Amino acid sequence: MKNNLFLPTKIQVQKHGDRHGVFCIEDITKGELIEEAPLILPHDNKWENCDREIMKHAFPWAELREDWKEFCEKEGGILPLHATRPLLVLGYGMVYARSKDYNVDFKVEKKLFACHFIAKCDIKEGEELLLLGGEISKNNE
Repeated sequence: MKNNLFLPTKIQVQKHGDRHGVFCIEDITKGELIEEAPLILPHDNKWENCDREIMKHAFPWAELREDWKEFCEKEGGILPLHATRPLLVLGYGMVYARSKDYNVDFKVEKKLFACHFIAKCDIKEGEELLLLGGEISKNNE
């Protein structure tokens, strides 16, 4: 685990309608590290046991679950929810909105036990920071 994480200076949380979002307060260039956030990995947690509200904000931790082999034998394959566990990202990580038209990529750095948020493109002051949308579900809908 890394001792000192990079702290964001170009973003802030703002109210946006009936929700909060993360917004750019100073231009960010493509490829720039926006934030480095610490993680919480719940023990023995499964997507289907997660609270629905937490699922909207959780990130995937790549790790096969203990029951993956039984599921494959029974169903003839594996689903994304069996190849990952829910991960909670602190900092602004849980506040980023999700969209198909996203401008921020993320990478879970297991060795650092941190999540890096990186600008996918240039982001101008005032724009909302968005991650790729979509929830993990049993039907992968």
